[in-house]
This record gives sequence, C-alpha cells and structure tokens, in this order.
Amino acid sequence: MQKEIKGDALVLRGMFLFDLCRFYEYPYMKDNGASLGMPIVTQTGMVENKQARNTLAECYIQIIKDMTQSIGLIGEDFPKRHINNWGALTLLSRVYLYKGDNANALKTAQEDLYMTFVHIENIIE
Repeated sequence: MQKEIKGDALVLRGMFLFDLCRFYEYPYMKDNGASLGMPIVTQTGMVENKQARNTLAECYIQIIKDMTQSIGLIGEDFPKRHINNWGALTLLSRVYLYKGDNANALKTAQEDLYMTFVHIENIIE
C-alpha cells in the first residue's frame, strides 16, 4: 500500500506542477523551455527557505520524471479516490503534447490505449 501512496503523490506533484506551468508561464514551445517556470519543491521546509524559480525545461523534466516513476508504483485496478496506471499514462501523454514532443506523446497514448484494450479483453473473456 505504501508504494501506491507514493505513486499517487508523485502523479499529483507532477500534475500540479504541470497545471501551474500551463496557467502561469509561457508555452514550452515559445522558447523551448528557456523561460522561467515554477520553483520545483521536492522537500518540505520552512517558509524562509524560499527557492528560486526554475526554467520551464527543468519543470517539464521534473514533471516527466515524477509521472514515469509513479507508473511503476501504482496498479492497474480502479481504486476509489486513487489514480491508476492508465490515468498516469494519459496525463503523461498530455505533458509530452504540451512540450511539443509529439513522438513520445503518441507512443505514450498508444501504450495507454493498448493496456486499456488488453484489460477490457480480459474482463470480457
């Protein structure tokens, strides 16, 4: 159960950082991620330990790292109030799409669809 909770936390951290970057920063493709993004917070700390803003490219690296790491930790079932592998893969494909990495976006979306199709086939049989 601990690995599922860690996986949920990683997906949520990646999703929140992605949403903040989408809402408040320039698009990634404007300058290939060179503009300023959000501060990447990976540890808890005191308020006086303010972190400097990272570049948008560094934010996307962290988002992709969090989401890919979470996919190995969370399961394929449909738990209430938790995310599963398919949800994480769907979010990851959207991150790749906003980054302009169409090849990885397509590959991740196809993997997500394939896993869903296999799961539905197993249920039907």
